[in-house]
Amino acid sequence: MQLSQNIMKNTRMLGKDFKQLLHMQGNILLDCFECIKTNSFEKFDALVTDTNCQIRTLNIVSMFHNEIQYKGIMEEMQILSQKLKDHQRQWSKMDSTFDNLFIFDVKNETVLKTYIHLNDITISESLNILLLCRMTTITRRKNKNYKEETAPNQLYTGEGEGKKYLINPSKFTQNYIKEYISFIQSKITEQGVHYLRSCFDRIKSTYDDKYQCDLVAKALLNENILSISTTFVDGHNTKCQVVKIGSEKQCISCFYGTQIIIQAIQFEKIPVILIVHCKQMERRLIFGVDSSSFKMHVLQQSQLSDFSQKETHTKPIFVVEAECNEIIDDMEQYCSNLISQFTLDQILREEAAQHPQFAGHQKDVKMDDQQLQSNIDYFAKQAHEHGFSKSNPKLLLIQHIYPSVKY
Repeated sequence: MQLSQNIMKNTRMLGKDFKQLLHMQGNILLDCFECIKTNSFEKFDALVTDTNCQIRTLNIVSMFHNEIQYKGIMEEMQILSQKLKDHQRQWSKMDSTFDNLFIFDVKNETVLKTYIHLNDITISESLNILLLCRMTTITRRKNKNYKEETAPNQLYTGEGEGKKYLINPSKFTQNYIKEYISFIQSKITEQGVHYLRSCFDRIKSTYDDKYQCDLVAKALLNENILSISTTFVDGHNTKCQVVKIGSEKQCISCFYGTQIIIQAIQFEKIPVILIVHCKQMERRLIFGVDSSSFKMHVLQQSQLSDFSQKETHTKPIFVVEAECNEIIDDMEQYCSNLISQFTLDQILREEAAQHPQFAGHQKDVKMDDQQLQSNIDYFAKQAHEHGFSKSNPKLLLIQHIYPSVKY
């Protein structure tokens, strides 16, 4: 993928806007490299307002655990770091000429194409998804309850004296940035559907349950993938004004996407942990997970107020974060019951079935195919009976899934 061609092909943003976007993507790509070097993989926890954080987590964790892919990313990163810095020096030299020409004719395609040619950076599909994910986390954030918030109308990294602006914050209005980020989000979800399809093609022969395999294949057909429009909440407005943007996102149902992810974790032996926050007891439980059998074992217990996460891995792991709001009389018995009665793949599958399958105004949409919907309904009923649902969160309720080296 070429950064400048991607902007040209998919947006109407020309002239100074185009130049600023090109600068921004180059700066964010350099920031991505820094995140990888410092093992800050949680900064790739994309904010997309869909129901499939687990897709992006698997994609990122998988690319760093595949030795060939990992080596390729690190080599590409080293080459592009210097190339980007060289290009940034060229940008600064060309800026005044570029601006003056566009004052007279913003449709001067010859000048624009020359500018594109001199500043073009080609990146792999792996770096592309990291770039897209990072662009959303710079402009938006999650609060302590895992809810999405609007960040200030500025694209920057760092805080205080270490704050670094990626573009001049006066160049764009807030709605302009939101529209661009909406476009980025739609690209992430489109890539997610593509990733799941390729993932399924690679692992479908490994399914033991051929009936479930056939249902997943049916769910991946075009007619079973919805497009959802983006909705933003403007946190700066006391009335929480809702701003609707036109970009649409492709979305496979949460349940069938999770089915593929469970199989991929097992096939690729992806490292997984489960973190349960027991709020009433002010305790934090960490369970290790065998990626072949999905059996769990207790790794650690700590006070909920102890937020000193330790870096335990050199590569990202698949982190499942959950809450238990019940009063637990016997913590040891709670852990024993959870471990002896359930495996994590069962929890993930049942929780995904009771979860809204899509997002936005279509979050409660049912599958058109009765066979696909009946399968979801069956596992959703199991989730309620076992205590993994919003209506009965007795054992736990999954809140979020993300890549990290820390827990």
